[in-house]
Amino acid sequence: MNRWPTPLRTGLALLGMVMGTTSLVGFDMLGRGTHDRIMSNMESLTNSRMVELKLTQQSKVIVSTRDYFNREDERYFRQRIPQIVESSLQSLAWLVEMSHARNRIMGHLYGVEPAYSRVYNLQLKSGRFISLPDQAGMSLVCVLGSDISRKLYGKANPVGTIITLRNHRFRVVGLLEPAPNPSINEGVFVPFTVSVSRFEESRAVSTIAVLADDISNVNLVRSEERRVGKECRSRWSPYH
Repeated sequence: MNRWPTPLRTGLALLGMVMGTTSLVGFDMLGRGTHDRIMSNMESLTNSRMVELKLTQQSKVIVSTRDYFNREDERYFRQRIPQIVESSLQSLAWLVEMSHARNRIMGHLYGVEPAYSRVYNLQLKSGRFISLPDQAGMSLVCVLGSDISRKLYGKANPVGTIITLRNHRFRVVGLLEPAPNPSINEGVFVPFTVSVSRFEESRAVSTIAVLADDISNVNLVRSEERRVGKECRSRWSPYH
Protein backbone atom coordinates (compact mmCIF):
# COMPACT_ATOMS: atom_id res chain seq x y z
CA MET A 1 0.00 0.00 0.00
CA ASN A 2 1.44 3.40 -0.96
CA ARG A 3 1.42 5.88 1.94
CA TRP A 4 2.63 8.84 -0.15
CA PRO A 5 0.83 10.25 -3.13
CA THR A 6 2.50 9.86 -6.46
CA PRO A 7 3.37 13.59 -6.82
CA LEU A 8 5.15 13.54 -3.47
CA ARG A 9 7.20 10.48 -4.41
CA THR A 10 8.12 12.11 -7.67
CA GLY A 11 9.19 15.32 -5.92
CA LEU A 12 11.37 13.45 -3.44
CA ALA A 13 13.00 11.46 -6.22
CA LEU A 14 13.79 14.64 -8.15
CA LEU A 15 15.22 16.22 -4.98
CA GLY A 16 17.48 13.21 -4.48
CA MET A 17 18.70 13.42 -8.03
CA VAL A 18 19.46 17.15 -7.69
CA MET A 19 21.35 16.64 -4.41
CA GLY A 20 23.33 13.75 -5.90
CA THR A 21 24.22 15.74 -8.98
CA THR A 22 25.24 18.72 -6.84
CA SER A 23 27.50 16.48 -4.74
CA LEU A 24 29.14 15.03 -7.83
CA VAL A 25 29.71 18.50 -9.28
CA GLY A 26 31.19 19.62 -5.95
CA PHE A 27 33.57 16.64 -5.79
CA ASP A 28 34.49 17.18 -9.42
CA MET A 29 35.30 20.83 -8.75
CA LEU A 30 37.34 19.80 -5.71
CA GLY A 31 39.16 17.21 -7.78
CA ARG A 32 39.86 19.73 -10.51
CA GLY A 33 41.14 22.23 -7.97
CA THR A 34 43.49 19.64 -6.49
CA HIS A 35 44.55 18.60 -9.97
CA ASP A 36 45.27 22.22 -10.92
CA ARG A 37 47.38 22.72 -7.80
CA ILE A 38 49.31 19.52 -8.46
CA MET A 39 49.89 20.49 -12.08
CA SER A 40 50.97 23.96 -11.01
CA ASN A 41 53.47 22.46 -8.55
CA MET A 42 54.75 20.05 -11.21
CA GLU A 43 55.13 22.91 -13.67
CA SER A 44 57.01 24.91 -11.07
CA LEU A 45 59.35 21.97 -10.43
CA THR A 46 59.81 21.46 -14.16
CA ASN A 47 60.67 25.11 -14.66
CA SER A 48 63.17 24.95 -11.80
CA ARG A 49 64.71 21.87 -13.36
CA MET A 50 64.93 23.62 -16.72
CA VAL A 51 66.68 26.58 -15.13
CA GLU A 52 69.13 24.19 -13.45
CA LEU A 53 69.70 22.45 -16.78
CA LYS A 54 70.39 25.75 -18.53
CA LEU A 55 72.82 26.79 -15.81
CA THR A 56 74.57 23.45 -16.15
CA GLN A 57 74.88 23.90 -19.90
CA GLN A 58 76.18 27.44 -19.53
CA SER A 59 78.86 26.24 -17.12
CA LYS A 60 79.77 23.36 -19.46
CA VAL A 61 79.34 20.78 -16.68
CA ILE A 62 77.89 17.36 -17.43
CA VAL A 63 77.10 15.18 -14.42
CA SER A 64 76.79 11.41 -14.66
CA THR A 65 75.15 9.77 -11.64
CA ARG A 66 74.86 6.08 -12.53
CA ASP A 67 75.44 3.69 -9.67
CA TYR A 68 78.89 2.39 -8.79
CA PHE A 69 81.16 4.01 -11.30
CA ASN A 70 84.88 3.71 -10.57
CA ARG A 71 88.14 5.36 -11.56
CA GLU A 72 88.52 3.13 -14.61
CA ASP A 73 85.18 4.41 -15.84
CA GLU A 74 86.37 8.00 -15.41
CA ARG A 75 89.45 7.25 -17.52
CA TYR A 76 87.22 5.53 -20.07
CA PHE A 77 85.09 8.67 -20.33
CA ARG A 78 88.20 10.77 -20.96
CA GLN A 79 89.49 8.38 -23.62
CA ARG A 80 86.22 8.01 -25.49
CA ILE A 81 85.09 11.65 -25.34
CA PRO A 82 87.92 13.99 -26.37
CA GLN A 83 85.78 17.09 -25.72
CA ILE A 84 86.13 16.50 -21.95
CA VAL A 85 88.86 18.71 -20.50
CA GLU A 86 88.38 18.08 -16.75
CA SER A 87 86.72 15.39 -14.67
CA SER A 88 86.29 14.48 -11.03
CA LEU A 89 84.96 11.53 -9.10
CA GLN A 90 82.60 12.26 -6.24
CA SER A 91 81.36 10.18 -3.32
CA LEU A 92 78.65 11.29 -0.93
CA ALA A 93 77.81 10.60 2.71
CA TRP A 94 74.45 11.98 3.82
CA LEU A 95 73.80 13.43 7.26
CA VAL A 96 77.24 13.25 8.81
CA GLU A 97 77.56 14.70 12.31
CA MET A 98 79.84 17.74 12.25
CA SER A 99 81.03 19.68 15.26
CA HIS A 100 83.32 22.50 16.30
CA ALA A 101 83.59 23.72 19.88
CA ARG A 102 80.02 23.52 21.24
CA ASN A 103 78.32 23.74 17.85
CA ARG A 104 77.01 20.49 16.43
CA ILE A 105 75.07 20.02 13.19
CA MET A 106 74.25 17.39 10.56
CA GLY A 107 75.54 17.94 7.03
CA HIS A 108 76.56 16.29 3.78
CA LEU A 109 80.14 15.15 3.20
CA TYR A 110 81.54 15.02 -0.34
CA GLY A 111 84.63 13.10 -1.30
CA VAL A 112 86.14 14.92 -4.28
CA GLU A 113 89.28 15.25 -6.36
CA PRO A 114 91.28 18.45 -6.92
CA ALA A 115 89.70 18.96 -10.36
CA TYR A 116 86.27 19.26 -8.71
CA SER A 117 86.81 22.96 -8.01
CA ARG A 118 87.69 23.61 -11.66
CA VAL A 119 84.78 21.56 -13.01
CA TYR A 120 82.28 23.51 -10.90
CA ASN A 121 84.22 26.78 -11.00
CA LEU A 122 84.23 27.07 -7.21
CA GLN A 123 85.56 30.29 -5.75
CA LEU A 124 87.55 30.37 -2.52
CA LYS A 125 86.91 33.02 0.09
CA SER A 126 89.86 31.87 2.19
CA GLY A 127 92.54 29.19 2.11
CA ARG A 128 92.80 26.55 -0.62
CA PHE A 129 90.98 23.58 -2.11
CA ILE A 130 91.80 19.85 -1.90
CA SER A 131 95.21 19.20 -3.49
CA LEU A 132 96.96 16.27 -5.18
CA PRO A 133 99.20 15.71 -2.09
CA ASP A 134 96.03 15.63 0.06
CA GLN A 135 94.60 13.01 -2.25
CA ALA A 136 97.74 10.89 -2.44
CA GLY A 137 98.53 11.14 1.28
CA MET A 138 94.90 10.67 2.38
CA SER A 139 95.24 13.81 4.47
CA LEU A 140 92.49 14.61 6.98
CA VAL A 141 91.76 18.05 5.60
CA CYS A 142 88.50 19.63 4.46
CA VAL A 143 86.97 22.63 2.72
CA LEU A 144 83.73 24.13 4.02
CA GLY A 145 80.74 25.43 2.10
CA SER A 146 79.54 28.89 3.13
CA ASP A 147 76.38 27.74 4.97
CA ILE A 148 78.17 25.02 6.93
CA SER A 149 80.83 27.52 7.97
CA ARG A 150 78.19 30.04 9.11
CA LYS A 151 76.38 27.42 11.21
CA LEU A 152 79.55 26.20 12.92
CA TYR A 153 81.69 29.36 13.08
CA GLY A 154 79.36 32.30 12.62
CA LYS A 155 81.33 35.09 10.93
CA ALA A 156 84.74 33.77 12.01
CA ASN A 157 87.26 32.43 9.48
CA PRO A 158 87.41 28.62 9.98
CA VAL A 159 90.67 28.07 8.07
CA GLY A 160 93.31 26.49 10.30
CA THR A 161 90.85 25.19 12.88
CA ILE A 162 89.86 21.60 13.64
CA ILE A 163 86.42 20.23 12.83
CA THR A 164 85.12 16.80 13.86
CA LEU A 165 83.37 14.80 11.16
CA ARG A 166 81.81 11.70 12.73
CA ASN A 167 84.59 11.18 15.27
CA HIS A 168 87.38 12.00 12.77
CA ARG A 169 89.33 15.22 13.32
CA PHE A 170 89.92 17.25 10.16
CA ARG A 171 91.86 20.45 9.64
CA VAL A 172 89.96 23.11 7.71
CA VAL A 173 92.13 24.32 4.81
CA GLY A 174 89.58 26.28 2.79
CA LEU A 175 86.31 28.21 2.83
CA LEU A 176 84.20 28.59 -0.32
CA GLU A 177 82.41 31.68 -1.48
CA PRO A 178 78.59 31.29 -1.64
CA ALA A 179 77.67 29.34 -4.78
CA PRO A 180 74.45 29.26 -6.86
CA ASN A 181 74.06 25.58 -5.96
CA PRO A 182 72.78 25.15 -2.35
CA SER A 183 74.36 21.69 -2.18
CA ILE A 184 77.79 23.32 -2.49
CA ASN A 185 77.04 25.81 0.29
CA GLU A 186 75.77 23.09 2.61
CA GLY A 187 78.61 20.64 1.98
CA VAL A 188 81.97 19.73 3.49
CA PHE A 189 84.58 18.55 0.97
CA VAL A 190 87.33 16.07 1.78
CA PRO A 191 89.82 14.13 -0.40
CA PHE A 192 88.08 11.38 -2.34
CA THR A 193 90.57 8.81 -1.03
CA VAL A 194 89.69 9.78 2.55
CA SER A 195 85.92 9.60 2.08
CA VAL A 196 85.99 6.10 0.58
CA SER A 197 88.27 4.80 3.34
CA ARG A 198 86.77 6.48 6.42
CA PHE A 199 83.05 6.79 5.67
CA GLU A 200 81.46 3.47 4.85
CA GLU A 201 78.38 4.78 3.03
CA SER A 202 80.52 6.83 0.63
CA ARG A 203 82.74 4.00 -0.60
CA ALA A 204 80.96 3.90 -3.96
CA VAL A 205 81.36 6.60 -6.59
CA SER A 206 78.09 8.54 -6.71
CA THR A 207 78.99 10.93 -9.52
CA ILE A 208 81.46 11.60 -12.28
CA ALA A 209 81.38 15.30 -13.13
CA VAL A 210 83.04 16.37 -16.38
CA LEU A 211 83.74 19.70 -18.01
CA ALA A 212 83.30 20.21 -21.74
CA ASP A 213 85.92 22.15 -23.70
CA ASP A 214 83.35 24.55 -25.16
CA ILE A 215 79.72 25.48 -24.61
CA SER A 216 78.95 24.45 -28.19
CA ASN A 217 80.00 20.86 -27.38
CA VAL A 218 77.84 20.38 -24.28
CA ASN A 219 75.01 18.57 -26.07
CA LEU A 220 77.52 16.37 -27.90
CA VAL A 221 79.30 15.46 -24.66
CA ARG A 222 75.98 14.83 -22.92
CA SER A 223 74.90 12.46 -25.68
CA GLU A 224 78.26 10.68 -25.66
CA GLU A 225 78.17 10.48 -21.86
CA ARG A 226 74.93 8.49 -22.00
CA ARG A 227 76.35 6.11 -24.60
CA VAL A 228 79.71 5.63 -22.90
CA GLY A 229 77.99 5.28 -19.51
CA LYS A 230 76.06 2.30 -20.85
CA GLU A 231 79.32 0.84 -22.18
CA CYS A 232 80.89 1.23 -18.73
CA ARG A 233 78.05 -0.69 -17.10
CA SER A 234 78.06 -3.42 -19.74
CA ARG A 235 81.78 -4.04 -19.20
CA TRP A 236 81.32 -5.30 -15.64
CA SER A 237 77.68 -5.47 -14.60
CA PRO A 238 76.15 -8.97 -14.40
CA TYR A 239 72.73 -7.40 -15.04
CA HIS A 240 73.54 -5.93 -18.47
